[in-house]
Amino acid sequence: MKRPGRIALILIAVLGAALLAWAWANGGREPLREIAEPVAVPESAR
Repeated sequence: MKRPGRIALILIAVLGAALLAWAWANGGREPLREIAEPVAVPESAR
Protein backbone atom coordinates (compact mmCIF):
# COMPACT_ATOMS: atom_id res chain seq x y z
CA MET A 1 0.00 0.00 0.00
CA LYS A 2 1.37 3.42 -0.95
CA ARG A 3 1.67 6.23 1.52
CA PRO A 4 -0.57 9.32 0.98
CA GLY A 5 2.50 11.56 0.89
CA ARG A 6 4.01 9.64 -2.01
CA ILE A 7 0.76 9.80 -3.99
CA ALA A 8 0.54 13.56 -3.38
CA LEU A 9 4.14 14.02 -4.54
CA ILE A 10 3.48 12.07 -7.74
CA LEU A 11 0.28 14.07 -8.35
CA ILE A 12 2.12 17.38 -7.90
CA ALA A 13 4.88 16.23 -10.26
CA VAL A 14 2.35 15.22 -12.93
CA LEU A 15 0.44 18.49 -12.58
CA GLY A 16 3.69 20.47 -12.74
CA ALA A 17 4.78 18.63 -15.89
CA ALA A 18 1.36 19.25 -17.46
CA LEU A 19 1.60 22.97 -16.63
CA LEU A 20 5.08 23.23 -18.12
CA ALA A 21 3.96 21.38 -21.27
CA TRP A 22 0.97 23.70 -21.65
CA ALA A 23 3.13 26.81 -21.16
CA TRP A 24 5.70 25.55 -23.68
CA ALA A 25 3.06 24.74 -26.30
CA ASN A 26 1.13 27.95 -25.71
CA GLY A 27 4.07 30.35 -25.47
CA GLY A 28 5.16 32.75 -28.17
CA ARG A 29 1.89 33.00 -30.06
CA GLU A 30 1.83 36.81 -30.00
CA PRO A 31 4.50 38.72 -31.90
CA LEU A 32 6.82 40.93 -29.90
CA ARG A 33 6.04 44.63 -30.03
CA GLU A 34 8.11 47.67 -29.24
CA ILE A 35 7.48 49.11 -25.79
CA ALA A 36 9.24 52.43 -26.34
CA GLU A 37 7.22 55.62 -26.21
CA PRO A 38 8.13 59.27 -26.68
CA VAL A 39 9.19 61.22 -23.61
CA ALA A 40 9.09 64.98 -23.21
CA VAL A 41 12.60 66.40 -22.68
CA PRO A 42 13.14 69.82 -21.11
CA GLU A 43 14.76 72.46 -23.34
CA SER A 44 17.85 72.75 -21.09
CA ALA A 45 18.70 69.05 -21.57
CA ARG A 46 18.99 69.29 -25.35
